[in-house]
Amino acid sequence: MKQKNYELAKEELTAFFEMLKTKYQWNRINTVYLGKLKEKDWESFHWRINISGPSKPQCVFKYCMGLAHAKKGRPTPPDPAEVVARYADDFLTAHEAMTWNNFAKEFGYDSDSRSAFDIYQASLNGVHQLQGIGLTLEEITKLAKISNGGNQFQGLWLTLEEITKLEEISNGL
Repeated sequence: MKQKNYELAKEELTAFFEMLKTKYQWNRINTVYLGKLKEKDWESFHWRINISGPSKPQCVFKYCMGLAHAKKGRPTPPDPAEVVARYADDFLTAHEAMTWNNFAKEFGYDSDSRSAFDIYQASLNGVHQLQGIGLTLEEITKLAKISNGGNQFQGLWLTLEEITKLEEISNGL
């Protein structure tokens, strides 16, 4: 069930991203591997995705992936559509929280935490890259929903059974 939902969301994301590529004439999308880096005791693969078109300057999306994203010891490049969708989801999450204190409370951060505030700011600032490639707030919102498989409960730490039950309850209201 979960794999099927992911595959459907992946198909929808790919189709929507292809439509955006055509609409905004993104004729150059490249992924650059920056190396394996360690930040705050977490080692990950770091990437830069560049998107540009004739009427838009190059926009750069920085992206990190855990070490499990490798095949035969070589890092697997991220899908640019998924990177843009994750930026959209991060922005929308921070934007909908309305304030730093709400964001901190929702995600269990200490409101005095400087590193948590930096995460909040980075999430909000992601909109600059998204707008830089021409996306509207409506398109950003759609990308964010697709990246969550259309699942309003995905951001919570729930099992698939709990999510299914909550969806049944919310659909029955």
